[in-house]
Amino acid sequence: MLFTWVETMELKIIEQKENPFFERKEVKVKIVHHGEATPSKAKVEELLSAKFNVPLEHIIVDYIFSETGIAESFVKAKIYNKPVRKVEKKEEEKAEGSEVKEEAQQETQPQQEVKEGETQA
Repeated sequence: MLFTWVETMELKIIEQKENPFFERKEVKVKIVHHGEATPSKAKVEELLSAKFNVPLEHIIVDYIFSETGIAESFVKAKIYNKPVRKVEKKEEEKAEGSEVKEEAQQETQPQQEVKEGETQA
């Protein structure tokens, strides 16, 4: 007999409340992920985006908590009415950060003095 294990993530809303002052929804969800590792923040953002029909830029994941040996994770997230971040920003920051580090290293390297009559190696 051949069994096929279908690996899917199931999202269940535990608590959802509107926060009109901050123009957002605050949600707590349980994600059941049999046969898979704890989902990453990016994966959780995709699941929440699909569930609530909002773009990724509107979602901030506060935490993902899993207990050892149980294929369930508890997530607390905020879903805003307007964009609160840029999704591609992390890649741009990494590129800019490496350029800044290279410039800083060049500035901090000591300048070697060349005395008269000596040649630089």
